Amino acid sequence: MASYLKLLRSINRRLSSVANNEYTKTPQYPPILNNSLKAVRKREREKRYAKYNSLHTVEEKLFALNLDKYYGWNCMTLKEHVYPYQFLPFVKFITRTYLVQDNKELFHKVQNVDIEECKQSAQNVRKYLQEAILFELKGKKRSEQNISFSKNLESEANDVIETINSVLLSSLSSQHSHLLETVVDYKPRLEAFWMVGSFHPSETVFKKRKDKGLNDDECSDPVDHWIQYFGSPVVQLRNQNPLSQLETQHLKDYNEPSNTMIVPLENSDPSLKYGILFERRHGTSIPGYWPGDENEFGLLSYHTQAYLLDRPPHFGSKEHNDSLLAQAILSSYGWLQGQASYQGFSTFTDVTYPFVTQNIITDGRQFTFSLYQLNTTVLHSENSLTNERVNICVTMPTSILYEEIRGNEFIGWNDDVVSTLLSFYIKKPKNREEGFELKPYLHPEEKYVADIEDKDRRIWLHKQFRHMYSNRPRNRLPYEIYDWERIYKVKFPTRPLDARLRPFERDCNPLEDRKYNEHMPPYVPKQFRPKKKHWTGWRSKFAKTHYPDL
Repeated sequence: MASYLKLLRSINRRLSSVANNEYTKTPQYPPILNNSLKAVRKREREKRYAKYNSLHTVEEKLFALNLDKYYGWNCMTLKEHVYPYQFLPFVKFITRTYLVQDNKELFHKVQNVDIEECKQSAQNVRKYLQEAILFELKGKKRSEQNISFSKNLESEANDVIETINSVLLSSLSSQHSHLLETVVDYKPRLEAFWMVGSFHPSETVFKKRKDKGLNDDECSDPVDHWIQYFGSPVVQLRNQNPLSQLETQHLKDYNEPSNTMIVPLENSDPSLKYGILFERRHGTSIPGYWPGDENEFGLLSYHTQAYLLDRPPHFGSKEHNDSLLAQAILSSYGWLQGQASYQGFSTFTDVTYPFVTQNIITDGRQFTFSLYQLNTTVLHSENSLTNERVNICVTMPTSILYEEIRGNEFIGWNDDVVSTLLSFYIKKPKNREEGFELKPYLHPEEKYVADIEDKDRRIWLHKQFRHMYSNRPRNRLPYEIYDWERIYKVKFPTRPLDARLRPFERDCNPLEDRKYNEHMPPYVPKQFRPKKKHWTGWRSKFAKTHYPDL
């Protein structure tokens, strides 16, 4: 025993001597960290963003955005066709978009398409387009019972858009092979979810911060808002390859020497200024198809403008035109943001290459054309004002296809509108050069849940991801403070002898504090539990979960 102890002492001396002899030429000190509350929270966020980027699949990244909230985020809900008065500056701010409007020559330069070829094709297509539009407007009998005037016009516009799209595809597919590979979606599910920062805090947030003992400067710190957008396109065209980048160098000549691509700062409380509702839900980003579809890049999308008939006429024609521009920006950004999220990017991870789409807003007679290039998706507080990247939207003046229809003849037919329409179809998507990585933040072997080899994990993630994106309400009602409690316990504390059992009496808020994975796993009966050859411990009574590690 004594010899054994001597051996241990000798080993310890050798190890300690080796450790004490480890010297470096230059001293190495641990980093000096800022331990203020803001700096600590910033480091925690950056660490969380790094974990988020390390997730393998698209579904796991989208799934992980909602893991912090069991009942969902308190989102600012925006819907297509619902635009408050003077909404355009706010839309520019929340999408960080620089708008160039009503410039026809600049539009065609940025688009970079052979206009002469489009004009020649417009003459060949004119007859078929007129026959198709006449059939939709004159040859069909529609039931107008219990349908408002705007709804009836929207139904007509939808039919005309679908007919125009089918005519142009059938006419141009023989000459342009990329249209044969294009997928057409009718009324797809379009949703986008992103974070925007630098908003002024509301009175409720200011009061909560004040109750925590913060000073006025800390109480006035900007806040981030999650935005959930719901689009309603009529037709979308998708392809395997993305559109080429816009010729943005022409914008330098368009800008004044002292002016750059400036985005207006519209960071007031949106619920007070615009009456925007906040809804608690899980954030969803769906560009009209599920992850894993081969045709994952958008070519163009059609949208209707029948909602303008329901807007008050005293708003004026300029405000109506601004609402069309707001619709073009929001619908284009929402579609491209969903496409970028399917490539592995997010509101925390900026894109490494631009995404481009073409947008058409029409009622069948008036057309508003726009081009949109997504250059950045990082819009939260740390980057909303300092981000050097800006998204770009270029539009043409609203054009009229024809003045009126007399009998079966079109009066004032405009071939220029048709040629611009054809240019959107003729613009060919191109694959990136060899070696360019389209999905830099996805695992090379597991880009989607379907690529996961572990069967249990694959099935669990697929089922849970679809369940989350269905946004069905919970089987139990979410936590709330009842009216009698708000009166007799919060506003007027007149029940001091009651037991403090409710969460608000314990300074807790389940809506904000409870995580998505804080629940009891499904129970597994004994006969269905996996059997083990050798005893290595008690078998679990509950099914295994595979939540992303954040």
